[in-house]
Amino acid sequence: MARAGDFRLAAPYDGRVSRLHNAVAAFAVLLPLAGVLGDAGLAFTMYASSVTYRLALTGTDEEGRRHAIAPTALAMRATPSAAPFFAGADNLRRTYEVRALRVRLPEVARLACAADGGRAHRVEVLLEEHAADGALRTSRAEAACTK
Repeated sequence: MARAGDFRLAAPYDGRVSRLHNAVAAFAVLLPLAGVLGDAGLAFTMYASSVTYRLALTGTDEEGRRHAIAPTALAMRATPSAAPFFAGADNLRRTYEVRALRVRLPEVARLACAADGGRAHRVEVLLEEHAADGALRTSRAEAACTK
């Protein structure tokens, strides 16, 4: 029979559970926060807001003449998961997220070099993002085209 003041836990408690809970809580809070603050795409933002965007691709030949490159031309050379970003993107398009496109603009510029058929010596890509609140964000990238 147990005496008063003789209370014991069923199993020895060594603090491991507490450390595990703290680690899980930190992970659950810090990972999404890092994604939002670092613009790394780790936070869940799908369908949280929408954005309207447009791509402008400009090729410059060796004599300095500039010409437009249709983003739709890139859709035929892109992977199936990336093609929807390009088809019709010379006009404003609405979607939920363009972060994946924004962080890969240098790759888009190199893809535009290939899609231009060797005309361009250099390609510039301009991404315009129009947020639902009216804020405008522009991102640019350039690539030198190899022949």
